[in-house]
Amino acid sequence: MRLSAEKLVTVIVEDINDNAPIFVSMNAAVLDTDRLGRSTGRGIFIMNVLARDIDSGTNGLVTYKLIHGGNDLFDLHRSNGALTLRYPPATSEARWNLVIKATDEAVLSEQKSTETYLTVIMGGTELQGVTWTNVESVSVAENEPAGTAVLNLTNNYKSGLEYYIVNVTGDGRQVDRLFDIDSSLGILSTAISLDREAGMERYDVEICAVSSGAPLKTTTTKVRIQKII
Repeated sequence: MRLSAEKLVTVIVEDINDNAPIFVSMNAAVLDTDRLGRSTGRGIFIMNVLARDIDSGTNGLVTYKLIHGGNDLFDLHRSNGALTLRYPPATSEARWNLVIKATDEAVLSEQKSTETYLTVIMGGTELQGVTWTNVESVSVAENEPAGTAVLNLTNNYKSGLEYYIVNVTGDGRQVDRLFDIDSSLGILSTAISLDREAGMERYDVEICAVSSGAPLKTTTTKVRIQKII
């Protein structure tokens, strides 16, 4: 006679800390000098630094630390990544290159961290006479690998500019930094593989161009990127 029995077994899959945080926020921000002139500078919000960790529980919690550049001028909130000013910057300072570390909250022996560079630019002095020739609308195919060139920015400025992405929106909403730009050459490229079904159909990328001479001057432009199949 054949006998059988059943038993309910619960299997618990425990997460191991096998992923490091990945920065998804912009890698540049512009300080509004008009706003600085109306305040003491202390506590002025600049931007939120954001990194994501796909691990679960405390393994996926991320904390932030400013480890180099402007430590006496900027505050970086450990938990929410809010970058603020401690006091008004000297007028002779026009640009700061910060190094920021994101670390997960796993047990100390298993913690993983990632570093990123963040450029803070003193804005307010407009760079006059710059004409952009190819920024109205461009297309990019979905599923292309990260690093795929989208556009080479061109303009009539002959003395050389540096380029920074300061904001990306998708259908009018704030999104991750899905694009990169070569600061010297102005080549705009994808930072990840874009999936039309999983994201937006179009993006607006705000780019700040900075003059290389003194005093530092800036101008901004927007590139509309339309994803295609």
